[in-house]
Amino acid sequence: MTKPGSYRVRLALLAIALLAGRACADGNGLDGKAFHIEIADQTNKSCSREHAIFRKGMFESMECRKYGFTKTAYTTQVTGNSMTFRAVALSPKEGTNTWTGVVTGDSIQGVLHWEKTGQDPIDYHYQGAALALAKWPKELQKQVKAKDN
Repeated sequence: MTKPGSYRVRLALLAIALLAGRACADGNGLDGKAFHIEIADQTNKSCSREHAIFRKGMFESMECRKYGFTKTAYTTQVTGNSMTFRAVALSPKEGTNTWTGVVTGDSIQGVLHWEKTGQDPIDYHYQGAALALAKWPKELQKQVKAKDN
């Protein structure tokens, strides 16, 4: 037989656990983090350098902005001492960029999957490290701040 009130305690603990998981699923777990990353093709040849930011529940790839990709909501999930994420950015002319990755401490790595009508999908691999927004190139800092206004 269970003690009186223990059912309520278990129910409250379950609700707290579900709400905590929901907060991560909404994509705020990485807010405030910014990264400088190297993107490589399937042969591991470096293709480009990128600055990416998680801010206000949104993910934005600064270099992809040139191609019309917009900032987008992201989702996260905690796995041990790491956090996985997924963000799908759209461009009217360039298709879809699906970013999936893992952030562990100040390191990030993952896959950028690009799909565009009329061509085969392309997977790029990336890795990088946290870089405070204040250390980004001045022009990128201005772009991020302009979007906040």
